[in-house]
Amino acid sequence: MKVWAHNRPGFTIVELLIVIVVIAILAAITIVAYNGIQQQASNAAINDAASKSLRLIQAYIAKTGQYPYTVENDFVCITTETDCRRNSAPMGANSTFNAAMATVGSLPRVAPMATDTRGGVTYSYHSARVVNGTSQPAILSYYIKGVNTRCGLPALTSEGTNSSTSSAGYTVGDIGGSGATQCVVSIPGPGAP
Repeated sequence: MKVWAHNRPGFTIVELLIVIVVIAILAAITIVAYNGIQQQASNAAINDAASKSLRLIQAYIAKTGQYPYTVENDFVCITTETDCRRNSAPMGANSTFNAAMATVGSLPRVAPMATDTRGGVTYSYHSARVVNGTSQPAILSYYIKGVNTRCGLPALTSEGTNSSTSSAGYTVGDIGGSGATQCVVSIPGPGAP
């Protein structure tokens, strides 16, 4: 009787399964790390668009002594090339706002969407809005990817008429269960400290 299996080179099923499990674990770690890097890059681009918008609006206020657009409770889309959405309803550009801003520079027109239904950088004015006890009627609003993610700019506790600076670093941590964080930023106006 010949015993042929003992001297033959090769791998056992157990060894092959161990290799497959190790490869699967490494692949899972790589995918998780890649998704985290993608989210950070997307949020950095969104925060950059919001920061540039804020600086340009502040330059307009410094130059003219007034806000660029004062229609009550009207949300104006700044990042018009990639759309602005607050809950799936798209918002368009505003020619009055854009003409005013063109006198001091070019607004960013592109920002990644945080989700399919929320994204873009918007401007809004409400004359009754008070922030930290001071009248500050204008805000920027934008969304970043992830739940309870700190905004790149100092966020408010709400976009309502009476708000304060958020100690959490964001406005709403999981807006409408969308997986996105809402960031609302106050725009100090003429004569503000």
